[in-house]
Amino acid sequence: MDSASIRARLDAEDPIVKTMPVFLNSQLASNLHLFQFPIRSRPFSEGGQPIEARIKSKSQVIELDLPLDTRSVIYDPAQGETFGSSDSAPRTIYDRAADPDSGGGAGSSPKKLDRMTLTSTKVPPITTYYVAAFRDDEMHLSPVASTLQFTPSLKHIDRLAQQDRDAKKRVDEEEKRARGEQVDKKPSAAMLLSRVETEDMASARQKSITHMRKVQDEEKFAPLDYYNEMTDHAEQVLNRMFALYTAEISVRDTPAAYLARLVPPVEIPSMTEDTRRKPGSVSREEMKVMTLDMRIQCLMTNAHILRIEDILRVIPTSTQDEIEAVLRRLCVPVRGLWIVRSNLVYAGREAVARDFLINMFHESRDVLRSNFASTALLDVETTKQLLSDIAVLVRPGTADTFAPFWRLKYTDGSADEPPVHPAYAEFEHTQLQQSMQELGLVQAPKKTAAGGTKGKSASAGLARAASGTASSGASGPALARAPVANAQPVDPVLKSIATVLVEHGVVLESAMLAHLQAEHPDVDNDELQAKVAETCRVLHGSVVLKVRPDTKFEQYRQVVLDLFEKKTSVKKNEVIIAIQKATGQNVPVKAFMEITAELAVQAGPKAPFVWKSVANAESS
Repeated sequence: MDSASIRARLDAEDPIVKTMPVFLNSQLASNLHLFQFPIRSRPFSEGGQPIEARIKSKSQVIELDLPLDTRSVIYDPAQGETFGSSDSAPRTIYDRAADPDSGGGAGSSPKKLDRMTLTSTKVPPITTYYVAAFRDDEMHLSPVASTLQFTPSLKHIDRLAQQDRDAKKRVDEEEKRARGEQVDKKPSAAMLLSRVETEDMASARQKSITHMRKVQDEEKFAPLDYYNEMTDHAEQVLNRMFALYTAEISVRDTPAAYLARLVPPVEIPSMTEDTRRKPGSVSREEMKVMTLDMRIQCLMTNAHILRIEDILRVIPTSTQDEIEAVLRRLCVPVRGLWIVRSNLVYAGREAVARDFLINMFHESRDVLRSNFASTALLDVETTKQLLSDIAVLVRPGTADTFAPFWRLKYTDGSADEPPVHPAYAEFEHTQLQQSMQELGLVQAPKKTAAGGTKGKSASAGLARAASGTASSGASGPALARAPVANAQPVDPVLKSIATVLVEHGVVLESAMLAHLQAEHPDVDNDELQAKVAETCRVLHGSVVLKVRPDTKFEQYRQVVLDLFEKKTSVKKNEVIIAIQKATGQNVPVKAFMEITAELAVQAGPKAPFVWKSVANAESS
């Protein structure tokens, strides 16, 4: 059956009974909000209308108080008194002793819970809603600015639970005072650490759910006047839902193009700095109405990294050549995979650091977190997020001397090097070059008299300096290395020592000598030992750099090394107090984490820090 016959049959079964003009009204463009009550099956009754309303305008939260019939047969008076008196009733005998009048007189009756509070939650917009008003056989459409769903907040239960916790704490404190014990706690070790917060860390904190909830809780409610549909105020609003100008509009476009201009297509969901959506948050039905560019951008900004065969499986209606042409504009090819460009998923320092990370994986299949972090200079959570977007953490066996490293998703770690895609050169000479300059790793290429650039490609030179591969033994993985400031000793033996210890922090003395003998067989063993003694401190059978070239916290580091020289494990408080005594300063959080990660292992949050070689020996 063709489409014409189907339409004719539908028209016969459901004929058009009236045709009317449609007008768009903008009088309430940003002030019309749709309230939904998903748990209510009928409208408010005359005696059940909201009796109080309030709003937090910045947080876009509205509360409505509905009356409860305390005389109803289904109302539980005992529970009503419990919840209604939760604000004022004393919770412990100590409260009653402090305020003997708080229990109420003989003639007073307990307060009952006489209202239920509904709190709004903003519904994310998926499409555009309109409210239609009819008059004189005309339809007038007004756009809905937002949709709010109201559900019971049950604050009385939360207050009761909080008061129980406060009461238990009060009783514990009074009992401690009665026994002569100290009630006030000493500041914890974490409080003694001065927190260093960069602009990126502050921005990430302000976008966290915890911070937004704190801001919402701190904002004060402002009162609102509530009017139901039967009031004069509602009648005045209804009159503003009809368009003032009803002249006919001449449309030159097709009906479909005109509607597309009136209701623009939904914005492509992407993982920007304002919103990070998980893969799968866009349905296949939504993707069907998008163009090929939009579909691929939506897919890649949510997945970050994919194989070409997976993309073809999700978008089977396009050929590989068509898809690859779009991928070259939106993604970077690395080791047979496609990684979405950084400016589509991040902004600022995060995007620049992510470009550097992509280049590290281009140069080597495995990357150490410490190498990336020392160049990116981002907070711990952001660094982990950038790595986990495109890679997985690989933990070697306990017998292995190598630290955990990150490997690109969808790769098996085989030694075979896939061919470099031609599109990578476009990324390397444009976006990567700019990112390297922002990170301070390369200088802008100087122009020669002939108008060309002096020397070889700066980004290519950086790739060799920043991501050169090396191995510590016969079976270790090749790991991409970040550039190390001021760590370029002329002596090849000293360079080998610095390279290994910058990467691993602490290495057994025997393992270091074996590595140097394998890498420099022409150097005498006594000379190797002398050069190890020249650059390293020997602690508990292992070696560590006397001075680490890539750290800003060498002063604090020397204090911690002196602590570990006396014993193999130290507590957090010992480290903090020792640094305070030696330097007269509070140790920054970043310095504390960097130094302890280099030198020690901690089994748990409250466990002591154990010297790395000792901890590895105990675990094996």
